[in-house]
Amino acid sequence: MDSKPDFMTLFLEHEWRLRALARALVFTSHDADELFQETSVTMLKKFDSKESDIDFANWACRIMLFKVKELNRARSRDKLRFSDDAIDLLASETPVMDRLEGKGLALERCLKQLNQASLSILLSRYRDGFDIPEIAEKTGRTIQAIYRSLSRSRQQLHECIIRTLSTSDGLY
Repeated sequence: MDSKPDFMTLFLEHEWRLRALARALVFTSHDADELFQETSVTMLKKFDSKESDIDFANWACRIMLFKVKELNRARSRDKLRFSDDAIDLLASETPVMDRLEGKGLALERCLKQLNQASLSILLSRYRDGFDIPEIAEKTGRTIQAIYRSLSRSRQQLHECIIRTLSTSDGLY
């Protein structure tokens, strides 16, 4: 039980990265939550047997990739899922978490550049899970205006992230 505080410290340090990876590997927020939870439980169970010289983030990432495979096997009839080959390719890329961290930091930086109205709509859609008609009703705008706003915001974020990651002082 002595290693549990060590686990919690490391887990909390990397939690947002693991959540982001889960969202990137599956197609629904429900599946991402389930994947994150399953991965977390497995990590806790296996933490004491983890070799001390193995990087926690990459170890956690590999566990999550195996959990994606398990989820895919359980839902083999789903059309929207990564193939095992694609997951193996991701697993062979050791610094997945490092790249994810760079992109996450770039995203954070770029989100700060959006105007408040655009940021509010993005957060309502992707963080809070509201659908477009709900956002339109909440903001008093038309459905088409919300779609246009989301499209512009996603394009701005994409361009900003690419620009941030490609600069010499970028995060990647």
